[in-house]
Amino acid sequence: MSPAQGKLLCLLLRAFGARQVVEVRVGDAAQTLANIGVVHALSLDGHKAAYEAVLGVVAPTLRPGGLVADNIFTFPEMLRGDRARMQTAAGFVRLPVPLGGGMELSLEL
Repeated sequence: MSPAQGKLLCLLLRAFGARQVVEVRVGDAAQTLANIGVVHALSLDGHKAAYEAVLGVVAPTLRPGGLVADNIFTFPEMLRGDRARMQTAAGFVRLPVPLGGGMELSLEL
């Protein structure tokens, strides 16, 4: 996330009263999320080529019941590796959701 995007997100979160419960990290996700600790939810909606790297960093830190929201159906060829990873990952239950171009929710068991 760019600094400008981070600033806008913080303003929106504050306006909706959610700023205290959301941590916003600016920069390359695979780097800024390293050593993050326990993750409750991850929304993948950024640079598609980075999805696998981000999942590689965050998936091991998801708590039981943690959620990954991923718009993998929007760019199926580009996200083939990401989709394969989530389909074969032990401990995940996946649910396609028919929103827009399609979204998949994966729940860590």
